[in-house]
Amino acid sequence: MAKELKINVPQTAAQKAVQTMTQTPANDKKPVGRPRKHDTNVPSAKEGLPADWTRASFLVRESYLDKLKDVAWTDRKTVKTVLDEALALYLKDKHPQKRKDNNV
Repeated sequence: MAKELKINVPQTAAQKAVQTMTQTPANDKKPVGRPRKHDTNVPSAKEGLPADWTRASFLVRESYLDKLKDVAWTDRKTVKTVLDEALALYLKDKHPQKRKDNNV
């Protein structure tokens, strides 16, 4: 009968990872992915914003957006700040009727 020859070969990182994964019991699995930080009481459009702000999406002409970005860059402001100033100036003297449905 032949003698079994044992050679001590160093394991690669991948081999160690596979060995570790196969040794971990199934009930000890850690949650995968990024931890949830979502507060269910706050709508996602308002999450992480000051009280009187919200996120909104609008369709806008490319030429207006380019000009808005150029003004922001020239004035060393953010697009958000320039748009807020422009809307405040436009709406300053407006007195529109209130909508019945605020979801529009």
